[in-house]
Amino acid sequence: QANIDQDTSVSMSEEEARNIALQRVGKTSDEVTFTRVRIDRENGITVYDVYFYDMEKEYELSIDVDTKEVVSYKEDYLNTNQGPTNQDYIGVEKAREIVLNHAGLSSNEVIFSKVELDVDYGFATYEIEFYYQYYEYDYEVNAATGEILKYERGR
Repeated sequence: QANIDQDTSVSMSEEEARNIALQRVGKTSDEVTFTRVRIDRENGITVYDVYFYDMEKEYELSIDVDTKEVVSYKEDYLNTNQGPTNQDYIGVEKAREIVLNHAGLSSNEVIFSKVELDVDYGFATYEIEFYYQYYEYDYEVNAATGEILKYERGR
């Protein structure tokens, strides 16, 4: 298991949130690709936002970390008549590796604040943001080729 860097007050693991989301939509983890799982506050409660897609739809769910209930659910049909299929994407882990190599950092030195697959007009990118010491790094990576399209480092 990877090192857990969440604060201990969260009573649900990321893995548990993924499983609840999968159960809700009746899918297994090998049928979908997760694009983002993060903790958020919505209407005064702490939730896991879970985003993923399969071959035809993308899903967004929010799960209450205390009651483990799905508090919001949304699905959209993907525009499947254009662009590469998800098999053609490099994947979130590879995208993280590329930006960390570029920054000359390792995953245990940084705190990721955003790792998201974004598809606009059939063109897919990974948007990746992370913090290292007092700097914020902001990357956009071509999801098919792994090419870094945008890079910013700011305080």
